[in-house]
Amino acid sequence: MLALMNERALVAIALFLTGAALLATTFGSSPDLPPAFDPTFFPRIILILWVGLAFMEIAAAIRHGTPAQEPAAWRIGALIVAVVLYAVFFTRLGFFITSVAFCTVSLLALGQRHVATIAAFAIGAPAVLLILFNRILKMPLPASPFFWWL
Repeated sequence: MLALMNERALVAIALFLTGAALLATTFGSSPDLPPAFDPTFFPRIILILWVGLAFMEIAAAIRHGTPAQEPAAWRIGALIVAVVLYAVFFTRLGFFITSVAFCTVSLLALGQRHVATIAAFAIGAPAVLLILFNRILKMPLPASPFFWWL
């Protein structure tokens, strides 16, 4: 079994266990509200999807087991710095600007070199999430001092 464990499988297992633990916290003592009005309703749906996708990733990683490659130290360092800077500047510069910068750095650090793909994902994903939360769910994300109308 250990021969089947590669980095991809281990990350998938960690994601599965994290999602399962978070999902377990959504059950238990909650107010006597109908299920659709329970504050854990939406997070529970997201966590069920998370756990399901992580389980499928575990199966795919074990089925297509490839030997793990030694990760480049600069990639790990770049991702750590990107996460720290994202957390620091999230409330100061707003969701959109920090997310675009974070996505760009992450994609470059993870080996994506196609400029159109980087631009589309780095701008598109934060834009879709911003519209989803600010306009549809009416749950405003931190606004940027430069793009306050978003």
